Amino acid sequence: MSSQDWEFRLAEGTGVFAFYDPGNGPWFLPESSMRGQFINSGDINGLGFDWVRFLPAQRASSEVLKVVASWREDHSGNEAVQDLAARLERAGYRVPQEGDEDEG
Repeated sequence: MSSQDWEFRLAEGTGVFAFYDPGNGPWFLPESSMRGQFINSGDINGLGFDWVRFLPAQRASSEVLKVVASWREDHSGNEAVQDLAARLERAGYRVPQEGDEDEG
C-alpha cells in the first residue's frame, strides 16, 4: 500500500461524495453533523450512483495505459491502435507489454 492508493468519488448530480484512504479502512461517505458511514469496497458501486472517480495522477495514468495495452493486444492489426501506443511511448509513457507484472 502506498500514498498513491487513495481515491475520491463524487456521485454525479447529487453532491454525495466518498473517499478511500488506505490507512483508514473502507470507503467513507460523510453525512451531516460530522457523521458518516463506512462502506466496504465491494459495496461502493452498488449504491446506485454514477460515480466520477478522482485519482492521483500517477495512478490514473497507469490505469489508462493498462487500457491502451489491452486495446493494443485485442486489436493488434489496427493501425490506429498501434499509432496511439507508439505516440504515447514517444511522449514518455510506458505502455505495459503482455507478461508485465501488475504494479498496482
